[in-house]
Amino acid sequence: MTSIDVIPTHSSVADRVQAYAGAIAMVALSTLVGLWIAPRWGTAPVDMVYLPAVLAAAALWGLGPAIVAGLAAALAYNFFFTVPVHTFRMDRATDVVTVVVLLIVALVTSKLASGIRNQAQIAAAHAARNATIGGFAGKLLSQSSEAEIAETACAELRRLFERRRRVALFVADNDPGRDIVMTQARRTARRALESGDLRFDVIPAADHTFSRAAPRAELVARIVERLSGRSRTSP
Repeated sequence: MTSIDVIPTHSSVADRVQAYAGAIAMVALSTLVGLWIAPRWGTAPVDMVYLPAVLAAAALWGLGPAIVAGLAAALAYNFFFTVPVHTFRMDRATDVVTVVVLLIVALVTSKLASGIRNQAQIAAAHAARNATIGGFAGKLLSQSSEAEIAETACAELRRLFERRRRVALFVADNDPGRDIVMTQARRTARRALESGDLRFDVIPAADHTFSRAAPRAELVARIVERLSGRSRTSP
């Protein structure tokens, strides 16, 4: 059995800068909306205008940009909408309470929205992993000779490594599969082992007998049952 995990892609510095800049831009847009609202209906509803910006930052870019958006929202509200305006000083207790509550609500909602985003990413990664494993297994089961199995396995592993997947191959004692992979895809397999993208897990005391006496369906069922238990216990 093969276990395949998605390797998180580390965002570049440019991506992180873009995320934080986008969060600040959303707060700036909210401030413009607040400046339009304040002369008409007062400053009471303005603090709520900042929450969509914080939620959007959390949903699009994660917790870090959302926290920056929350802090920027509290500072912007203090600077533009509390007396005296255009300063960070607050003379009224109600303004202090409003700014503190705005900051707390912004941080809590950003945490919740970021958690939802992370769960969605995990679910998508699991779906992609299961689809990859299913396609890989289907291709292997359709082959009829060792040469075809080796060629298919190496081609599929090469494709997975190019797509930045982490692969764990579960093999039985004395299984020739590891030697086949290391022989047919020497350079790729060695590089993947060194980087941690590939590992071999040996199942001790496993029966590695592929005789015609055992029905194909029974053999497949035994392999799936044996290795499914290992997959559930693996981190």
